Amino acid sequence: MSSLNNTAKVKAVVHSVATLPRQILKWLQSLKLSKPVGRNPRREFSNGYVVAEILSKFYPQININQYDEGTSLEKKKVNWGRLKGVFARNNMVMIPEKLTEATIHCKPGAAEALIQLLHSFLTNKDSTTTLPEDCSFTDAEYQATLPHHARSTMSIAIKRNMRSSELISDPDKERQDAKTLIIMEGYNKMKKSVKKEDPGRYGRKLLDSTGNYRPFSSKLST
Repeated sequence: MSSLNNTAKVKAVVHSVATLPRQILKWLQSLKLSKPVGRNPRREFSNGYVVAEILSKFYPQININQYDEGTSLEKKKVNWGRLKGVFARNNMVMIPEKLTEATIHCKPGAAEALIQLLHSFLTNKDSTTTLPEDCSFTDAEYQATLPHHARSTMSIAIKRNMRSSELISDPDKERQDAKTLIIMEGYNKMKKSVKKEDPGRYGRKLLDSTGNYRPFSSKLST
């Protein structure tokens, strides 16, 4: 659309948040999309159909009938393949391919980031949010909000942050290992932080004669 400033200053997007900001939700409502969105961004934007519908409001030449509402990995890839062409033709350089891949695989915070980038570009407004390094979206921010005992173990963290569709889409073992390493590093960083905040939590304890646990000491008592 000619009235859009394709060189608008966009400062990138979002931390790994679970919901969209109110101003973005209001904007989406104002577009009068075919179905309400915002309750579950990861699922709603994963196949690209709603993204195409948003863009069609600003670029009438986009034929929404060319996009499928299906949720299979194959249909998602076809939709996003078309969208990447739209991004390229309209100079939407602020949306990297890794962000679209993360959105396809429902990575925590990816869809929220992408929609906020689109909002900033389409409304010619600045955004102060930032993408994670290398678009490595994980649930680390959510985990940090939980009490220590409720946080994921390393194995669960890997399972939650490596989607099955991601493994099917990109079977390259080296890239999979690199993604797993990022998750493990994030987990270890969080664990070190917890140990610093509560050093006694991970200390070894013994059950004494009274039936209570007490700190374990490797030194022999004198």
